[in-house]
Amino acid sequence: MYKKKTSNKFVGQIDLNSLLKRVVVTILILIWVSYFRNGENIFFDLNTAFLGTLYAAELYIFLVFEKKRRDPFLIILCFQSTFYFLFRILTLSIYTFSVAFERFQFTSNDLNYALVYIIFANLALFIGFYLNKVKEVEYRLDQKFQPKNVYKVFLIFLFGFIMSFPSVMRLFSMERILAMTASLFVDLQTIMLMIIIYLMMFKDKISISYRILLIVSLLLYIVMETLVGSRGAILTIIYFILFSTLSIQRTFYIKKSILISSVIVVPVLILIFTVSTFLRPKLEKRENVNTETISVLKEFNFIETFTNNSEYVLSPIFDRIGYLDFAAELIAHKKIYDPIFTLKYYGKSILDNIITPGFDVFNTPKITNSQRFIYNNDGIPQKSKVDESYHSDEFTIYGEFYMVFGEWFSLIAMFLFAFLFKRIYVKLSGNNIFEICVKRSIILMVFYYFIQSYGIDWIAALTLGFIVTYFLFKRFFNFRIQNPVIK
Repeated sequence: MYKKKTSNKFVGQIDLNSLLKRVVVTILILIWVSYFRNGENIFFDLNTAFLGTLYAAELYIFLVFEKKRRDPFLIILCFQSTFYFLFRILTLSIYTFSVAFERFQFTSNDLNYALVYIIFANLALFIGFYLNKVKEVEYRLDQKFQPKNVYKVFLIFLFGFIMSFPSVMRLFSMERILAMTASLFVDLQTIMLMIIIYLMMFKDKISISYRILLIVSLLLYIVMETLVGSRGAILTIIYFILFSTLSIQRTFYIKKSILISSVIVVPVLILIFTVSTFLRPKLEKRENVNTETISVLKEFNFIETFTNNSEYVLSPIFDRIGYLDFAAELIAHKKIYDPIFTLKYYGKSILDNIITPGFDVFNTPKITNSQRFIYNNDGIPQKSKVDESYHSDEFTIYGEFYMVFGEWFSLIAMFLFAFLFKRIYVKLSGNNIFEICVKRSIILMVFYYFIQSYGIDWIAALTLGFIVTYFLFKRFFNFRIQNPVIK
């Protein structure tokens, strides 16, 4: 573990565990305030409030255990559960807007059943983490630990950026070739993650000019992703910082000054989400940033949007971060969606979307692109029809495991999944500390993607991209270190 020799290292900071406890208690109080103020609605009733209380108590207990025995998987699980599931119970008591719940008949009874399942599923995950008592390897870095050839890190970012956004460099004639190559060998997110780890490990030893250059690279990534209609670029960077920190020091501390400044960050996040949502349906080619993007952006009325219709802004945001909706909708309509959640269908999807890039054998889209064929009554899912009306659905680990492994039997799969992930994480070893931290961060990142899950086949393709990119570019992140001591 990377340790600095400073006396008051965490003065003026709060660890994520303590912050989450406070947020959980606050959300729980607000749920009951909302119930007594707004009453019941089609998706929220008294039982929902009681289950929300049980859910909050479970998360709080998890955090108490995590405080005693630091566990990066458990802190990520609690983070996701707090902001994307527990918080959604609160927002459903205020706004009844939900895209997922409009597909088929859905009531508060369906939501309550899903909440019961999720509470038990979280318990299975917790047991899998907690019973895995393998001691982690910690690292101390020698004082002579120094980065070198930092310019190579920026060149790698520039290469990945061009591969991901060829239109910016006016390489229109090579777009398809570069896009194919990037999808197979260059994952820009993995490069960004490696840059963040490099910055964190060498933040006091990299020259100011290079630090500024690399930070500007991160900002450029956020801007470009937003302009092509991606609504989570800045959150992606925040998560990468979280994964990197947990892989280095097993806990995450936040400066209180940064926490206070979040009153500014939150409106920025809302603005980015709203602008991206506005751009998505209006851009003919979202992957390109050109004059069309600018002209469409000019149509967006910032003042009118944020002053005259707060519900127009907040409802879609609450819906988008409501992972609970997607899980509950799947669980409630398991029989309807069963045809696409089979091992045979997954096998066809993996063959067409991963093993045979560029051509198809079964014309089978990824599971995340297949669900809409069912709730839109568009017939048999076909990969050739995906681009006609592209849409990807989110399943979450709860919805997908429930569908794939069966109702309560899936809890055993949850336990084994958690146990296996943590076992792989703690078994990583070696003398190259940077590579160990990157590998750990990638494992945490894959675990995070499983929680929100767009399908096991989708995660398999992502993971392959992470691994290939890591092995292709790890040698460019250079440093000098003598006599690393492993305890």
